[in-house]
Amino acid sequence: MKIKLICMDLDGTLFSHAGEIPDVNIRALHECAKRGIRLALISGRNCSFIRRVAEKIGVDCAIVSAN
Repeated sequence: MKIKLICMDLDGTLFSHAGEIPDVNIRALHECAKRGIRLALISGRNCSFIRRVAEKIGVDCAIVSAN
């Protein structure tokens, strides 16, 4: 089965306990994008915050926001 989409929460999943995105996570997301896997960032935080996270990651990500 080919993976086509990875959806991930931010707090406690993508972010470390310190609230930062570890470099290993950024590298893994770049590798996913390179393989053609779509990425989606999902959070109860507002869209502008999630957009800044996507820019920091540096890959095209869909955004799902509750606020």
